[in-house]
Amino acid sequence: VCQMSLDSQDIVKQLKQQISTYEQKLEFAEAIAFKDQLTGLANRRRIEQQIDWNIQHGQTFCIVMLDINHFKPVNDEFGHNAGDNLLRQFSMKLQATTRAGDLLGRWGGDEFITVLMCAESEGHPYIERVKNTVFGKYRVLSEENRFGIDLQVDASIGIVEWSPGETIDQVVAKADANMYERKRSSRSYR
Repeated sequence: VCQMSLDSQDIVKQLKQQISTYEQKLEFAEAIAFKDQLTGLANRRRIEQQIDWNIQHGQTFCIVMLDINHFKPVNDEFGHNAGDNLLRQFSMKLQATTRAGDLLGRWGGDEFITVLMCAESEGHPYIERVKNTVFGKYRVLSEENRFGIDLQVDASIGIVEWSPGETIDQVVAKADANMYERKRSSRSYR
């Protein structure tokens, strides 16, 4: 009986260790599932999850969409490593402007999205912080120039507030349309 008791304790100890290992692996997998691998920001899946939660709970929020202007020539002229380098730098600066409680993520390509937990009118200071902090000169490394290339970088920005009754697709489409309207109008003045 004593031996069975000791064996049972060993088995319980081994099972606890296995459970702990599986819990750590699960936490790691969940972290990867919601993170953009290039920038370390939230990925599209995580952003959609937050928007859905806000909608389900009737939480006031607005969406800010950003699209880096003239990004394609960076990849075309200097290579994808230079483009990736720029995206990482841009995202780090963008992260520094984002308040705790808001969620910043990479929507795809050179588009970023921020879910601000406030009304649109309260979101405009965020846009000003982005313009003052994130827009400007970046030094990116290229395959051909190991010293780097200086680029002037800015983005088109659109902001919209969610209206009760709108779906995720509708509010994101409005933010995207708002951003692209600003992109088109800024190009027409150049």
